[in-house]
Amino acid sequence: MRGSLLAFSFFFLASTFATKVSLLKTFKIDSTTAKEVVVTGSLKEMRKDELAIPIQIYDAAFFQRQNISNLQDAMRMISGIQSNIDGSLDGAGDIEINGQEGVYTLVLLDGVPVSGGNATVYGMSGIPLSLIERIEVMQGPSSTVYGSDAVAGVINVITKNVENAHKLSVEGTLNSYLESMAELSFKVNAGKLQGLFTFSNFNQPQAWDLNNDKYLDVPLQNRFTFFSKWTMRNRFQKPSNVWFRYANDRRDGGESDFSAKYRGSDYIYGESIRMNRYEAVGNFALPFANENVSLITSFTAQDLNSFYGTKAFVSNEQNAQVQLIYDKKIARISDLMVGVAYRFYRFNDNQPGTFDTTDGANKDKAFISHSPAVFLQDMIHVNAQNEILAGIRVEYNTANKGYAICPRFDYKWMSVNKASSIRLGLGSGFRSPNLFADDRIGYTQGKKMEFADDLKNELAYGIHLHYELKKPVNNQRIRFEARTFFNAIVNKIEAELEEDNETVLFSNDSTHVLYFGIQTSFEARFSIPLYLRVAATFQQSHLLLKTAHETSFEQQINAPALNANFDFGYDNEAKGILLSLNGVVNSPMYLNVQDNDSRAAVSPWFCIMNVLLEKRFKMGLSVSVGANNILNFVPKNIFLRPNDPFNYTADNPVTNPEGHRFDSSYTYSPMKGAYGFISLKYILR
Repeated sequence: MRGSLLAFSFFFLASTFATKVSLLKTFKIDSTTAKEVVVTGSLKEMRKDELAIPIQIYDAAFFQRQNISNLQDAMRMISGIQSNIDGSLDGAGDIEINGQEGVYTLVLLDGVPVSGGNATVYGMSGIPLSLIERIEVMQGPSSTVYGSDAVAGVINVITKNVENAHKLSVEGTLNSYLESMAELSFKVNAGKLQGLFTFSNFNQPQAWDLNNDKYLDVPLQNRFTFFSKWTMRNRFQKPSNVWFRYANDRRDGGESDFSAKYRGSDYIYGESIRMNRYEAVGNFALPFANENVSLITSFTAQDLNSFYGTKAFVSNEQNAQVQLIYDKKIARISDLMVGVAYRFYRFNDNQPGTFDTTDGANKDKAFISHSPAVFLQDMIHVNAQNEILAGIRVEYNTANKGYAICPRFDYKWMSVNKASSIRLGLGSGFRSPNLFADDRIGYTQGKKMEFADDLKNELAYGIHLHYELKKPVNNQRIRFEARTFFNAIVNKIEAELEEDNETVLFSNDSTHVLYFGIQTSFEARFSIPLYLRVAATFQQSHLLLKTAHETSFEQQINAPALNANFDFGYDNEAKGILLSLNGVVNSPMYLNVQDNDSRAAVSPWFCIMNVLLEKRFKMGLSVSVGANNILNFVPKNIFLRPNDPFNYTADNPVTNPEGHRFDSSYTYSPMKGAYGFISLKYILR
């Protein structure tokens, strides 16, 4: 199996380059990229070709071909991005760009941050794909416009345009794991207002232990999401948008006979999550006839009530943000953007780190930070072939009383016929300290979390070189892209368990991160109704460890040297038939193991492959059937000390000489084996 996957990977890469030249001359190509519009990197709609920053765009149809229902799973199908599973039992996860931890990825919903804190761990699966029009990805340090957490890159989820939305959409999906998804979306008109309502429910009621390890393969789960978006235009016909989202997530994982009635008990081990999340966002075009001024306001709140065995973790957090942006075109050569921003963050939980014990008191004390910022970015159109983008951001954070200064510089050259372009960029990013980290030991085992007195912001610097070729054929075209990058993270914050075994200390250690690689992609649609898209990322990610006596390199965990995806098939729009074979290939990666761990320290080669057949009828009805993970790959031996999840005998030197504790954070791939599905969808246009 490993040999066949290795051969497939080399064939996959070779085909990306070798077929490029022949396809330019042989096939008629259909273009879906001629009028691509992006907002990421510029905070306004503009043609992708005009922006000096390389942006990847993935429309909703790309993810629908994989029968994917939420954002967390969707990211797994993008080259260079890992949708990592942090908790095998509760389904906790994060989104990692180029092998970097999830806290370094900033996830936006219509330009507004929805990641960070608890949302990074549990909130991403609560964004159903039915809301999404497209996803834009900007890789590399990008804090100049977006502020904290844009260290490894930015993922901007663009929701459906209300003015272009369908009048009615109803969809239902059922798979052989008995997971069901039901979605309803409809549009309303109320005078000058246009509104879109979406209701989504995901349900997994069945306990499965197909690998017979005495633990649930997937958590029992019920997730409900409500989304409403409204659009209006002022007297100058400038659009403003307001949207609201509510998500409720209930999930229970653990031993195979665990259910909600054992929540918090020491009878059967389980990890039980109850989450409520609220979001309200407004993006307003202010009523100036000849000036472009916009005001963005947002408020998000998330309440979490969880048990990890008998350990209770109860938290609530709030984010509020205000941003005022002035955009001015000067003498037809300069697009100047100036902005001021303020962000408020509050986090509180039931752990010792948010209690004030001064003078013997034991008072609740929330973690609060304020982050005012000012930023400037200018796009200078030197001529039709050359463009320069430069910007800078200065932000202050009260949590560690630290400043972050983030400059950016990008240059774009485009050929006269606009068939090819080269982009060179230098970016920077930062991450401010956050009491809630994705280090699970802090909140799953009830540890006290503290900041070091001299804690500094994490800083990131990166450089990339990007090449793009688009070849028009009969007003249509193919696309080939290649990108090389080199990035570094300094002042890395590490969470270390202190000698008292009760305190987790966040401090800047002497560790730096260096990661670099090459990305390539090729996509085309042939004159016969066949299409092809292949992409691959070759990367190396290392921790640079410095001590007083030596400097050493250590491989980053969960960072495969090769991450590739493919999607090819038959799409006959006239007959309404789609057949897709798609998937992702990962090379071996280092895993999160402990000293003298019985589990493998390196994962095997693996491929998650899916197939889908869809029939679209003229009356708006479509039927899809297929199978996911048809190679039936499932990680093995993922738990440490599975026979003692409550750690009753963990301190016994005879039975546990290494002092190991139960661990469920090892998983590197979904635990669902091969499964079939059927989906019905009706659209009233």
